Amino acid sequence: MQKKIMVAIPSRNLVGHDLCGPLATWLYRQHRDDRYCIELGIGSGFGVDVVRNRIVAGFLASDAEFLLMIDDDMAPPENLLEMAEQDRDIVGALYYAWEKGSGPFVAAYYQNESGQYWRPGLGEVEHSGLHEVALVGSGCLIIHRRVLQALPQPWFQFEISDDGQKVLTPEDFWFCQKATQHGFKVFLDTDRICGHIKRVDLQDVAALLIQRKQTALFDLLE
Repeated sequence: MQKKIMVAIPSRNLVGHDLCGPLATWLYRQHRDDRYCIELGIGSGFGVDVVRNRIVAGFLASDAEFLLMIDDDMAPPENLLEMAEQDRDIVGALYYAWEKGSGPFVAAYYQNESGQYWRPGLGEVEHSGLHEVALVGSGCLIIHRRVLQALPQPWFQFEISDDGQKVLTPEDFWFCQKATQHGFKVFLDTDRICGHIKRVDLQDVAALLIQRKQTALFDLLE
């Protein structure tokens, strides 16, 4: 039986020529895979948390079993839809985010019994299967319908400091925390690795190369 998947792209008007081609090619090839029935939607508007909530509302009005959100700065791998075969609550594909001064990192966190978060280092988890984590980025995220039906609205929300000047918890990590509080599990699929198109200052990259010549980062960039 075909798995019904809604593929939604929360748009922040970031799609450029270097991403349109890979994304369009990926969507075309997935439509030719008779294991899946795909419905495509593009969400746009003010505030990525608002956009994600609109997407979820549209998904729940459909008959799709899975919601797959792919941000408009992601280049998904060919085998991305196979995350649906795992039939987990929430699964995020592995991708790298960027932190000025420290460079790229895997957009996922583990949590110990004391509540402290830590993230895997570069090269530590890639291509090592499915890992249960506490938090995963929503750049490329598949969610089973049962999760979104069970959670009260809003599904995604930024946690902001009292003075309104700082994001304490981004909307995707907030969603993961809410889901786990309701008994659902979050996973990182380290065999599905996405490209993440970002603008970075090459001075930062050069500084990292000078400081960390023997690290996985240097090997990666070489």
